[in-house]
Amino acid sequence: MRTVSGVAIAVIICSLLSGIAAIGIILNFEAVTARIAVFVVRLLSSAFPVLLVVIAILYLAARLRWRWHRDYRRW
Repeated sequence: MRTVSGVAIAVIICSLLSGIAAIGIILNFEAVTARIAVFVVRLLSSAFPVLLVVIAILYLAARLRWRWHRDYRRW
């Protein structure tokens, strides 16, 4: 009898689940794409993009300020 490791069992289960999911997506392609479209529209119409822009600006400002502070110390 051959022993099968837990990793091999997990890989087999994940492969089966992804295969079943792929078949389900192919069979219900229109419904799946409609759900994806609705999700993207809701995401973009929410404040999420604005939040990302604000976070990016704050991050860049903090990096620039740190760089100025570090260069001033060297001088």
